[in-house]
Amino acid sequence: MPIKTHMLRVKFCTSCFIYRPPRTSHCFECNVCIEKFDHHCPWIGTCVGKRNYGTFVFFVSMLWFQLIFLVVQSIIVAVQIGRNQGIGYLILNIILAVLSLTAWIFISSLFFLHLYLIITNQTTNEYFK
Repeated sequence: MPIKTHMLRVKFCTSCFIYRPPRTSHCFECNVCIEKFDHHCPWIGTCVGKRNYGTFVFFVSMLWFQLIFLVVQSIIVAVQIGRNQGIGYLILNIILAVLSLTAWIFISSLFFLHLYLIITNQTTNEYFK
């Protein structure tokens, strides 16, 4: 397929019966070809690609900030409760803070991986291949 002066090699998708543009991959979970395919996300239940990558990164960044807020809020409440209430509330808030911090560590790795991928103009699919 000629584009201006360059010849592009396009692949034929035997499932969708189309010639795939560059950086397009077939998702076997959704059974469709996705332009600039990043990955199939089980948490949102769909493929992440050209059309919804910005929304996905926004979702991950808001989740990252929410977990920071939850850790800080849990610590503040634990300190205030520790002075006024019983030990049960204190332990529950400490558990909440630890679980939120653990989730924040995992989300941080996802968040910073996607920031790196944006900077290097890659998709997750290309990065792991």
